[in-house]
Formats: sequence, C-alpha cells, structure tokens
Amino acid sequence: MRCLIGNGVVLAPDALLKEMAELEENGIPAKERIGISAACPLIFPYHVALDNAREIARGKSKIGTTGRGIGPAYEDKVSRRGLRVGDLVDPKDFEAKLRTVMEYHNFALVNYYKAEAVDVEKVLADTLAMADVINPLVCDVPAVLAEYKTNGDSVLFEGAQGTLLDIDQGAGPFPTELFDNDGKHLGEKRHEFGATTGRERRCGWLDIVALRRAKINNSLTGICLTKLDVLDGMKTLKICTHYDFNGETLDQPPLGADAYEQCKPVYEELPGWKGTTASVRNYDELPANAKAYIERIEALLGVPADIISTGAERDDTLIRVHPFVG
Repeated sequence: MRCLIGNGVVLAPDALLKEMAELEENGIPAKERIGISAACPLIFPYHVALDNAREIARGKSKIGTTGRGIGPAYEDKVSRRGLRVGDLVDPKDFEAKLRTVMEYHNFALVNYYKAEAVDVEKVLADTLAMADVINPLVCDVPAVLAEYKTNGDSVLFEGAQGTLLDIDQGAGPFPTELFDNDGKHLGEKRHEFGATTGRERRCGWLDIVALRRAKINNSLTGICLTKLDVLDGMKTLKICTHYDFNGETLDQPPLGADAYEQCKPVYEELPGWKGTTASVRNYDELPANAKAYIERIEALLGVPADIISTGAERDDTLIRVHPFVG
C-alpha cells in the first residue's frame, strides 16, 4: 500500500520525521511507502511563532488554533512567498529563499507582535539536515494517481478538517450548539477535547441543514455516522430539520454570517434507547430506536449511512456498504 501526501497539505518536516521514526520502530516500512508532492508547502518554526504571537495578541478574542503554524503556512502559500518541499532539492536556492522570507516574518514578530525573532541559522541547518530524509520521498503524486486510475486500482482520499471548517465553505454560527446538561454529557462522553490543545469542543444536536449543505458541496453518495454509542441511555434525541429565519422556513443555510446568526433551529424529537450500541458490529443487533434514528437521518439527508461506528476501537465499525466493493 502506498501513502501519498498531496500538494494541498502543509507539511511540518520535523513532525513528519518523528511520525516516520515511530512507524519504523514498530516494523512499518514508512520510507518505502510514503510519497510526497514537491508542491507541498512547508511549515517552519517562524510559522509556529507567528501563530502563537497572534493568539496572544488577540487576547479573549483568540481563535483557539493548535499553535502549530498551519494558518500562517497557508497564508505564505497563497501569497506565493512560501517554501515548498521541492525547494529542498537545491540547498543554495533554498537558503536564499529562506533568508528572504524569514527577514519578512521576523520583522513582524519583533516590531508588531513584540515577540522574539526566530533564529535563521538554526532553521536553515535543521531543515537541510531533514532534507536528506525527505528528498528521496518526493514523487509526482498526480502521475501516480493517474496510473492507479488507469489500472483500476482503489484509492482512498483523506481530507483534513471538514466542510464547515473549510475557509471557503465553512460557516461560523452553530445554531444547534448546546449549553445545557445534554451538551455537557455529549462532550464528556464523546471525549470532545482538542487532541493538541486540550480545549473543550463545542457540541450540539445533529444539524441536517448544515449536513445537507455538506452533501451538496461534496457530492456525497453516503455518510459515515460516528459515535452512535455516545447517545446510549439518552431519553430523547433531537435532529434539526430546518431553520426558522424571521418566520421563514429554511432547509438550506442562509447567505451571510449575520443571517445565519439569526437562524433558530427547529427540531424533530425521537425516542432514545435503553439498550447499548457500544461495540455492536451487526446492524440487526442495534436497538430498534437506534435503527429508527439512523433511518430518519438517511431519509432527511437523502443518502444512506454506509458506515456506522459504535466505539473507539478499530473493529467497532458497521460497514453496510464497502467503499471499494459496493
């Protein structure tokens, strides 16, 4: 199996090498399997410094980023000043580009954010040392994918984040967010805390309006319904079927954040179940009300729940329609 990192990914060289080392230590030949696009933008320590400096400057209005420099790295990509994996091939050219961009960012760090400058020489030396491992992994990812398509091979794509966190398609408002005991229960039982930041995540009832938009944007033909077991024992479940926008019924999100903020969710209530779904691996063994809940979601959304997860373990997955078999 080949694992390819495409050009849409901003890549942290130190994180990549750390994860590869862990895989190799566990007997997985990462270096043999990984292919990296030369067009992948690189994340550097100055991106991390900018990320953290901005959060400090925002104070109570901070976004709550992971602090890993992802946002600033994407900014460099879009502004065409970022360095990419392909730049590591020529050390002298890489050095010249790095010094130029770091002069720019260090100026902002010191003079605007009143933070410390990042050591150019250290970043240069550390990155060139890592390049010896990364350069042999570079490949023409689109060409490899085209070959797979020609051969009729199966390809699984993984995207970061989700539709509603996308900088183009995402929406800030969260109409179904819960601030009561139900919200607290869902958060604690789901273990909804940031993997990197530890920050408590926002929880709410399933929003079919938002999910419908995700279906349209992504041309979904099926969904993976996760964490069904988290709902075990709840007396009543709610599904947001549409929004009330100043007396108008909306089954699609309104245009503009201000209008979205004024939307009130309209819920359909379903009875919960007493039995457990945890670790159930056969759809027919699910409680009747759990199946009714799933089927109602399918009806409202217009696509099937092809995969359902009932726990944290890898095998706690009901595959009703295999993505590669049909």
